[in-house]
Amino acid sequence: MSGATLGGIGTHAVVSGSAGDSFSRYLSGVVEVAVIPMNNRTLLPAAALGVRGSNLFDFNFALHGGVPIKKWEPYGIFGLGVLMNPYTAAILNAAGTVAYVGQRQSKFGLQYGAGCRYSVGERWGVKAEYRYTSSAQNFNRIMGGVYYRFEDHGVFGFLPAFAHRLIR
Repeated sequence: MSGATLGGIGTHAVVSGSAGDSFSRYLSGVVEVAVIPMNNRTLLPAAALGVRGSNLFDFNFALHGGVPIKKWEPYGIFGLGVLMNPYTAAILNAAGTVAYVGQRQSKFGLQYGAGCRYSVGERWGVKAEYRYTSSAQNFNRIMGGVYYRFEDHGVFGFLPAFAHRLIR
């Protein structure tokens, strides 16, 4: 998916990829990685003369609760993530010259929002999503993309057979 961020970290492009599996017809778990190029901004205030090469990486796990209605599937999102922000900081060293040093900030984030998938074909379609991230700086994401569903024997496909064996 791709889109834009708005809010506390400013307006930036965002690119993400995800993979997930369904627990049931209405609930799925999704692991996502997103990259937000932030240029000279950082997640937390940086004690530096300047910042360059700042990127925000969002590693998250989210639950999608949806209600399929023919080709449409609106869904809600609730997730937890780790936000990592590596960058190069310009600092004044002991000799009075500027040195560039690699820095990294990390914070946890709580995410929630909503989206909608539209099935174009039997296994693929398009989707749009809004997500709010609450962390050191709160921000919004608006994204759109394409999805593909593999066969129905996913990671959680073993659960019904496993539960049946436990009951016997």
